Amino acid sequence: MLNATLGQMRAEIDRMKNLAKADSTSSFVFYFAGHGMPDEKTKEGYLVPVDASPFSLSNTAIKINDLYASLNQYPSRRVTVFLDACFSGALTGSDERAIKVKPKEADQTAIKGNFVVFTSSSDEEYSKIYKEKKHGMFTYFLLKKIQETGGNISYGELAEFIKSEVNKTSLNIYYTGQAPQVIFSPQSQNNWGKWKIFSR
Repeated sequence: MLNATLGQMRAEIDRMKNLAKADSTSSFVFYFAGHGMPDEKTKEGYLVPVDASPFSLSNTAIKINDLYASLNQYPSRRVTVFLDACFSGALTGSDERAIKVKPKEADQTAIKGNFVVFTSSSDEEYSKIYKEKKHGMFTYFLLKKIQETGGNISYGELAEFIKSEVNKTSLNIYYTGQAPQVIFSPQSQNNWGKWKIFSR
């Protein structure tokens, strides 16, 4: 979905919840590329839809911990979240001189079951644009590897590839690194690395 509004994003999240409720063997992939922003008062991270107001994030954006809780509301075979967004207090690809608001870390209790999250950068970093490829760096290398392998690659291998290529490319172009992260639930800590996107 391109340039999604708050209503459209909520509708898609609700659809995933309803599918999980109807079929506990379902697997889900949630991908978001766009702006992330922390609330200045609470420091909670939000995904920012096109119609959001930075002055009223709680009413116009998707709180990241609420997203995780929604996707975890009903048991499912697997939930994978890819986030190409930074929560450093500035918009993706913006000038690094911008004032930063240190975001609060995601609530680990919201991530449970067969749940893993790939993020484009650490909490205090900027998720950079790969202008030559017309993508965020994280998205470019994520899609590149999926296309090359047809999705037949383990999450562990995918994570190592993305981390290496994103950081290397960021250093070459912007002279500063970018460190994609993987967050996983306690229940999946021993097996998430073996999962594959299109495995049955």
